[in-house]
Amino acid sequence: MDTEKGEEQICYSGEYQKSEESAVFVVLSNELRNSVTDVKLKDAWKQILAVCIANTIVIQVGVNMAFSAVLLPQLDETKSNIRITKAEASWIASIITIALPLGAAIIGPVMDKLGRKKTCLIANIPFSIAWLLHYAATNVWYIYIARIIAGFSGGKVNKYICMYLKNIIWKGLGANC
Repeated sequence: MDTEKGEEQICYSGEYQKSEESAVFVVLSNELRNSVTDVKLKDAWKQILAVCIANTIVIQVGVNMAFSAVLLPQLDETKSNIRITKAEASWIASIITIALPLGAAIIGPVMDKLGRKKTCLIANIPFSIAWLLHYAATNVWYIYIARIIAGFSGGKVNKYICMYLKNIIWKGLGANC
């Protein structure tokens, strides 16, 4: 089949091979490739801005993951109001990663019920609650709960951001999550 007649090509690490079947790989048709080159920056700036704003929440996940590196030395100081043992420090550092899969497991039904945009907006609430609990902590249990909430919320981020972006971006600009 000739590529001018609309045959799809499958992209394997930047190389294009002819194929008549769809696969799990990115499929680019001649039509789609031409539409990408026709999109001008002035036409796409609103979508680029929306993508940048939506992806800023991913920074929050990284901050939560790395926060134990800042928190634990402060809790270990003699003037700290909250005294922790090495076992408690280990839990503070690792409990966030235990909660991540739980958030990822429930995000699908939540997105179906509330929609992508609402889920994106509502997702900031648990992150805020986690930070408020860190601020108000008077014992290690506040910190545990804050880390669980942050991990649970962080597990959802990648899924709903990809789904939301896939819904708002022009097909020609590509949102392959």
